[in-house]
Amino acid sequence: MRWFSWLPRKKRAHPPEQFTVQEIDFVGEQDGPPEQMLKSWLIQLLSGSEVERAYLAKVRYENASGVEGEIEVALCTRAAFPDQRLLKGISELFAAVFRTDSHLDILLLTDEQENRLRGVCRSFWP
Repeated sequence: MRWFSWLPRKKRAHPPEQFTVQEIDFVGEQDGPPEQMLKSWLIQLLSGSEVERAYLAKVRYENASGVEGEIEVALCTRAAFPDQRLLKGISELFAAVFRTDSHLDILLLTDEQENRLRGVCRSFWP
């Protein structure tokens, strides 16, 4: 089981929700002009945190019954459990950049997951 936080964006950022999935497929890096803006803002936010490394990745989750979902975007981090201020800051930054129906998942990476992720995505922090 893995821990994720879902951050929907409406007119205001909402508090994160937790959910678990059975498997994660790391598809690639999520990158483009809006993502570059988000990454530059996240770098400023993460500089005062316990986050060691961060990636903005395309991921696909497999649920308990083995069904693969759509490709999602996740902020993948190497860190201890993030504090609520950090989650709120990430949510507010994401809400400032993306559409109202977009959301961002946050994944706290294990060693094995980070090794797989590094094969398809580069870290933007540090």
